[in-house]
Amino acid sequence: MTPTEPAPTEAALTSPCNVRFCEVNAFGRAVGWDIDFRQLDSGGPEIEARVLAGSQTTVMGFRFDRAYHQRGFAPRAALSFGIPLNGPLDWHRQHIDAPRILSFNSDSGFDCVSPDGFTGLTLSVAQSWLQTMSASFGMPVPEQLVDTRAGLIFAPSQASCELTTQLRRLLASGAGRFDSHCESELALQLIVAALGDSGCDDKSTFNQRARAIELAIDFIEDHRGEATRVSEICRETGVPWRTLDRAFRERFGMGPKAYLTRRRLGGVREALAAGPKDLRIADVANAWGYWHMGQFARDYKRLFGELPSETLRHSGAHL
Repeated sequence: MTPTEPAPTEAALTSPCNVRFCEVNAFGRAVGWDIDFRQLDSGGPEIEARVLAGSQTTVMGFRFDRAYHQRGFAPRAALSFGIPLNGPLDWHRQHIDAPRILSFNSDSGFDCVSPDGFTGLTLSVAQSWLQTMSASFGMPVPEQLVDTRAGLIFAPSQASCELTTQLRRLLASGAGRFDSHCESELALQLIVAALGDSGCDDKSTFNQRARAIELAIDFIEDHRGEATRVSEICRETGVPWRTLDRAFRERFGMGPKAYLTRRRLGGVREALAAGPKDLRIADVANAWGYWHMGQFARDYKRLFGELPSETLRHSGAHL
């Protein structure tokens, strides 16, 4: 984190912003939350945060050095959710073991007790945009996302773990590219996390799922040089997300997003392995829709066990 900074302006939040505060309620005002935190233990308070703001979503990671009785309201113009990363946390008199997804959308505000050294994540999403995205996935907005009851907690699921991982990755990625593609993927992960295990229910037939895969793969190949979104596949093929997800998991053992990632990374690898001596890795990655080279290299190595430069070197070419 950077040294103590003044409260960031709204304009400052349109790009990655690291902030540090010595007064907790000033932190709340800076990030647009109406909070009234009461410090419970002794010592000078210090709050660290990292904020990423897109056109429809805002992601924040934070750390509080002191223990607090947390009270207040999330921004009224958005749906907001939190994920504690350590604990224990008293959430509306419920004992929470991290990580769990908590809803900040109660009409009466939130009320919790956090320990010293508490860290967490928040995700705020424009409600009208989320409704549009949900429709593009072929499903209604889950009731949990708009429920205004106090103390609401999502049931634990693999989808909630994946959302947590994605938020942490975004915050750790430096300047990165927090673009519409990232935002739509966050929307999908949030919707699926809200659905929980019931989100996997699907009444399609075997033939319908076979057809769904055929349509989806044709679309992926027709747009193989683009950072295609699952929402685009659902919208253009008319296949609901639940059916598409089930079809891909049955046949490939992974969801459509994971398949898309492997297809794009595989295309990069093929080009590097067959590339001429003057081939530039960045040019190939860009051609397959990758612009954040650091994240691209990490994803590539995770899948293939080597860096793109090693693939290129093995092909006999060089940078």
